[in-house]
Amino acid sequence: MKNQSKEDYYIREVMMELGPDSPSANFQQTILSKLRAERTISVYNPVISSLGWKLIGGAIATLVIAVLFFLPSGDSATPLFNQLPTITIPKAGIKFPIISLASIDISVIAIQSLVIFSLFALVSIVFTLRKWQTS
Repeated sequence: MKNQSKEDYYIREVMMELGPDSPSANFQQTILSKLRAERTISVYNPVISSLGWKLIGGAIATLVIAVLFFLPSGDSATPLFNQLPTITIPKAGIKFPIISLASIDISVIAIQSLVIFSLFALVSIVFTLRKWQTS
């Protein structure tokens, strides 16, 4: 008590004269009612819309078709599209290419990544369908 300044002594005396302040009778209930969160209804909005998924799927399908037809494949080093023989319909004069898949040399890591991507896409589709069924 010897190290206290005059201000500390004055504050201590005033606090002793006033005494502690007691809260009202329903103080705890009013505080708890203010703390209770109101329930809000949240609406599920997907990050990628259905149109977005269609665009992504179309882009992947286009990429796969472009790789199969327009990149060099096998030993010939010419694109598959240039290797296709044609079928002609004599009376109509229309020529259709005969489609045959080429042998493509893909590395092991590329095949593994395609398999993992396919699995993740499948899981995403399954969970999206389940979410649509429950809502």
